[in-house]
Amino acid sequence: RGTGTVVAAAVLLLACGAQSGTDVFEVDLGAPYGLSEGATTPADPEEPTMTQSSILAVMKGAEQKKKESLYFLGLLRLYGGEGVAQDSAKAVKNIREAAELGYATAQTALAVLLLHGHGTGEDRGTAVKWLRRAAHNGDNNARWVLGKVLYEEESERAARGRPRSPAA
Repeated sequence: RGTGTVVAAAVLLLACGAQSGTDVFEVDLGAPYGLSEGATTPADPEEPTMTQSSILAVMKGAEQKKKESLYFLGLLRLYGGEGVAQDSAKAVKNIREAAELGYATAQTALAVLLLHGHGTGEDRGTAVKWLRRAAHNGDNNARWVLGKVLYEEESERAARGRPRSPAA
């Protein structure tokens, strides 16, 4: 499977985890691709592992500031494995770069990382800004997560007896 398939699967799993109420970081996005916990073989013996040349191609693309490569390298670093060391700080940096280049999938992923403080400090306000950008750029997962976040905020305000601010 190509890089696009892995990225699409990761985003789908992020969305499924969010929709089920599961903490998205309890969902092992990398397991099917041998990307988690330093694994060097895939969970499914019929699923090919990434070759060293594939990883080098991703790294080269990231050096050239290709948004998809930056995002995928971020995913590799988030979970480690396949010869790529797990490094949450570098993962967030790569995903943020892809997000800043306008990659809606990366914008959504960065927002989720910010919401949960994974590899970065928890920052709900910045997460909402990234979700709005991703939703504007057509990412349906961002629309769903944004709706959930805004609903939760409104519910919290109502529970405290504070109406929604007209400026929000």
